[in-house]
Amino acid sequence: MLDQRIDYIIQINKALDLPSNFCRDVFVEYSLFLSDDKYKTKVIAGKNRNPEFGYSVQHTQECVTENFLKYLKEETLVFRVYGYPDVKKKDPLTKSKT
Repeated sequence: MLDQRIDYIIQINKALDLPSNFCRDVFVEYSLFLSDDKYKTKVIAGKNRNPEFGYSVQHTQECVTENFLKYLKEETLVFRVYGYPDVKKKDPLTKSKT
């Protein structure tokens, strides 16, 4: 594989049992080896503890290096799952006590 091109697919199907108070407008984000670019799934709008992303993207490493092989063997690709808190709106008819 050294000094050759490699193509691979990142596939993110779904997330399961997300916390009920942090599962609104959920998306997943990740970065690749030596890249500052961040890749994201689409946002699953609304509150959903089990969002289905259906995400699949082909990536290319133009030239496999020793460092890239070491990364594959020793490091972990991190997927960050983001969701917004379930904030309850205040009732405008309820007056606060002073």
